[in-house]
Amino acid sequence: MRNTKQKQIINSVIEQLFHFTSDDLISKVSEIDSTIGRATIFRYLNELIEQKKLQKVHLDKKVVYDNCMHEHNHFVCEKCGKIIDLVKTQPICNPYGLVINRSSVTYYGLCDDCQK
Repeated sequence: MRNTKQKQIINSVIEQLFHFTSDDLISKVSEIDSTIGRATIFRYLNELIEQKKLQKVHLDKKVVYDNCMHEHNHFVCEKCGKIIDLVKTQPICNPYGLVINRSSVTYYGLCDDCQK
C-alpha cells in the first residue's frame, strides 16, 4: 500500500481521535486539507479495517471507529454519550465446546461525571 500525503493526513487525525464517527474524521481532515474527499476517506477507513489497524464498532444508534485493537468491551454513557473501553477480565463459560473467535459487549449506563 502506498503511503500518500492524503493517507498521512488521515492517519495523523485518526491518532488524535478516540471512538470517532466517519463524520468526525471527515470534519477534522477537511480542516487540514479540504481537497481530500469523502470517498477517499471511506476507502482508506476500509483499508485500515481490512489490515486490522482499525475496527468498526456498531453501537445502538451509530457506528464508531476504534483504533484500540486489543480485545475489549465498551461502556456508553446514556446521558453524555461518552464511550469508555473496558478490559475483559474473565473468560466466558463455554460448556458447549464452541470455538469463539471474538466477542463484543457494550454496557450502557451513567459515567462518573453524569452521576454527580
